[in-house]
Amino acid sequence: MNLSTLLRTTFAISLVLTYCPVVDAQANKEKSVACYQIVIKEPLTFYGNPGDVFTLYDGSRWKVLAGTQFEYVPLPYKDGLICPESEKLTIDRKVMRVAKLN
Repeated sequence: MNLSTLLRTTFAISLVLTYCPVVDAQANKEKSVACYQIVIKEPLTFYGNPGDVFTLYDGSRWKVLAGTQFEYVPLPYKDGLICPESEKLTIDRKVMRVAKLN
């Protein structure tokens, strides 16, 4: 094996090792990140009642699970933190149990 072939092979392997983990991390965003910031797109007024369905700006749909206390969330507080693995949504220090629908 000459030096040129060795360099090309090394370069190709380094490209594969560099870009494969990035693609995998992006494909499994929710499993690789415990919590992330969100903004509720719909409905315009989110009440946080058990059974309420809401849509985020990333297109995902979620449902508030039973056992969650009624939490009125006024319009200015439509941004929050969602933790898919623990099924928690936090808005203005109010925590609700949620489940992803799609």
